[in-house]
Amino acid sequence: MDLPILIDTERDCEKLFEMLANEPMVAMDTEFVWSRSYFPFVGIVQIGISPEKSFMIDAAAMPECPKSFKEFLENEKIMKVCHDAHQDVQIINYYAKTITKNVLDTQLAAAFVGFGKSISLGDLIEKLYGKTLDKSEQRANWLKRPLTNAQLEYALEDVRYLADCAKFLMETAKERGVWDWILDDCRELSKIDRPFEFSAAVEKSYIKEVRMVALRNRPKLYRLCYAVENLAREKNLPRSFLFKPGQLAEIVNCNPENPNNMRKTTLPLKNIQKYTKFFVDAINNKNIPIDEELVQRMLAFKSPKAVMIGNLAKELSVFFDKVSEEKGISPSRVYNRKQITDLVRDTLENKEIVALDGWRNVFLSKIWNDFWIKKQNLGEVVL
Repeated sequence: MDLPILIDTERDCEKLFEMLANEPMVAMDTEFVWSRSYFPFVGIVQIGISPEKSFMIDAAAMPECPKSFKEFLENEKIMKVCHDAHQDVQIINYYAKTITKNVLDTQLAAAFVGFGKSISLGDLIEKLYGKTLDKSEQRANWLKRPLTNAQLEYALEDVRYLADCAKFLMETAKERGVWDWILDDCRELSKIDRPFEFSAAVEKSYIKEVRMVALRNRPKLYRLCYAVENLAREKNLPRSFLFKPGQLAEIVNCNPENPNNMRKTTLPLKNIQKYTKFFVDAINNKNIPIDEELVQRMLAFKSPKAVMIGNLAKELSVFFDKVSEEKGISPSRVYNRKQITDLVRDTLENKEIVALDGWRNVFLSKIWNDFWIKKQNLGEVVL
């Protein structure tokens, strides 16, 4: 079946995915422009089966995702292989308005078989095949047409060897008995059903500002972060294009109900004049749903309980890191510090040892349970 390398019509898309219908594993990557907007503009999506058989879907030429591509993404029988997959899956799901099923993240898989926490695709390919990827077009404009030959070659390189990398990692993981663990973690990628989730974005914005805000004003800060996130989405502008880091905290702390106080902030005069009413309305809007758990948790930065949780999490991470390294798994792939901290907090608040999830319970349950039993016997914690 003759197909152009750059596919820019729905008809050729249909031919491509008809050809891929019986492939068990297909590599994917994206090239996009995302520097001056809240949401990304997708330029191309690369599709690869082998070094000799790779293609590109021109998403810029087809702003509405072709039906055949969407059906391919939803096909649970075909494994879609991406490297450092979260962002690619997020962007593809946003473009296709669907949920990509059966994703394998080769960066995640590599962390389970001795390649370290977050190996780049270029380093992985070089280690496995001695091939060096050219990254000179990494910051190219993927919306401008026609694409240059250098851009086309660069984009194809990212998927030519990716399926082969996946096959190697799968075989190695099966030999080490961790393949099912990898698949278990990769299933999380199929939960990206709401790309650029609003509540997560608000939480991220709030956490960046909260340390600069007085305790009594933190609910107001949450409301302001919520309103600003909505505004950024409506304008399709990065949040930082509207307000610089730290300015939301300044606004809340200065009591913007008095317009004169706004001059104490670092906002330009034109923004003060334009947005003061917006700020006041936002921080006093009781209809904005506050994440009470987040606000309360962030209030307790230096409480004795928070210090104890941090110390226990630090101690546990040493044990977890040791057993992970013995197994050849990157420790951060097992649990990062925040996840351990959350587990410790849940155990103390529930007054019982919480169960670990999935394969982690099999892998770490003895260390986890023994840790708490010892702490109770020594009288350091009470459950």
